[in-house]
Amino acid sequence: MATGPPAVDRDERGQGSSRDGAAFTAIGDILRESLVPPRTSAALYLAAAKIPGIEVVRGVTDAADRQGIAVAHTERSRRDEWIFDRHTYDYLGQRSYLVADTADGPSGTVLSTTAVLQWAVVPKLGERPAP
Repeated sequence: MATGPPAVDRDERGQGSSRDGAAFTAIGDILRESLVPPRTSAALYLAAAKIPGIEVVRGVTDAADRQGIAVAHTERSRRDEWIFDRHTYDYLGQRSYLVADTADGPSGTVLSTTAVLQWAVVPKLGERPAP
């Protein structure tokens, strides 16, 4: 009798099922939500490169329809990708999608996608950067 991966309760969705998945998510959160010094970014990328199963995927597109390359991690039926400009390696955004049919949809269903259009530092919380 063949068995597949364990069923995922709805309460577990969005949670990494392993330490590697949690590490990939944590590093991605820092890179997406913070302006970090170049040495810190480099250290985070080096740490991510040590996570088993990390892949480089070429020819991906962010939510703003920009072509790039991605650093990807697949866990259970979901692939998460950090997307970078293919020439400058600037962070463009991320996307997550299903790589297998699940209760959430068929394989290929996009779960989330983002695009960073502008990074800025402002003097006070709530202020908007100048155009």
